[in-house]
Amino acid sequence: DTHLLYAHLQEAHDRLYYGPWRSSSASARDLRRAYHQLEFYLGAMEREVSKSGSAQAKKYLEKAQGAYLRAHPRSYPDTARLNLDHTLSYAHHALNCLLRRQGSPDHDALAFESYYDIVDIPFREIT
Repeated sequence: DTHLLYAHLQEAHDRLYYGPWRSSSASARDLRRAYHQLEFYLGAMEREVSKSGSAQAKKYLEKAQGAYLRAHPRSYPDTARLNLDHTLSYAHHALNCLLRRQGSPDHDALAFESYYDIVDIPFREIT
């Protein structure tokens, strides 16, 4: 079975995860673009979490939304990138809750890295 559960959320996560805003040379425009992309991603995530009824996913989504409130690049120029990363990280946890609820393994962005042009990812988790 090649069906990828929540494929739209997994792809959107990876586009953000491998986006230029995460590089050390990210511009203010890159951060603003990521901020707006995250807004749409959180909206899509909220719809899926609502449908799922997962309390764990809802908890992580709320954390993502809280971090997002502190991520506006113009309002928080010194901490925007870190809070954008926190937003994406919490949203990733929510996505994994949705996947686990369906009996699927967690989403692994590194499994899809060959599809992206990666220069450097400063917040990559080391496992």
